[in-house]
Amino acid sequence: ATIVFSVNLYFVRGLTVLFFPIFLIHLKKLWLIDSELTEKLVELASTGHILEGKSADLRIESGLRLLETVLPLSEAIVFKHDSSSEILTPIGRSRNGTTSDSLMGRQVAWRESVALCERAFATRSTVLEEGSEGSAQIALPLIYEGVAVGVLCVKAMRGFEPADRHLLEGFSGQLARNFQRKELRSMDLPNKFWWSFL
Repeated sequence: ATIVFSVNLYFVRGLTVLFFPIFLIHLKKLWLIDSELTEKLVELASTGHILEGKSADLRIESGLRLLETVLPLSEAIVFKHDSSSEILTPIGRSRNGTTSDSLMGRQVAWRESVALCERAFATRSTVLEEGSEGSAQIALPLIYEGVAVGVLCVKAMRGFEPADRHLLEGFSGQLARNFQRKELRSMDLPNKFWWSFL
């Protein structure tokens, strides 16, 4: 039974018995190295999650303040789209100066701003409402790689020019990239299942 076509199969069995344990030992070593690297990467990633979560909101606020120094803006609001509830949630706001409007007037202005932002988000295009003496209200969807993640709403009481729209669109593109980075950071860390080695 150990000789087939005049070939001695003891040699094949000997090679199998010799190399199979060596293969298993190397496989176990690779698995241990992979587990150790995964633990280190998860530890580093969790540290990055903490730092990135704190700095992302600060970047939004500092970006809005920087935008105020370049353009004559009276107010800038950043809305984030919540995919679970399908609503726009304000996550950053910057106001230049104080307003003398009544509480009712501010509520009406807020509702108008939200309606403008919802229209910009639904159409995936910039919505501009120009007023008298260079005043304008503009809502820009924050889109990164075809995914709309929020809206930037800007009000200018005076001195708004059509060329300012290009600057705002570039700024909204950068905000969208920051949002996307924050979304990726907020995803759950990889779970350590036995099949993650594969």
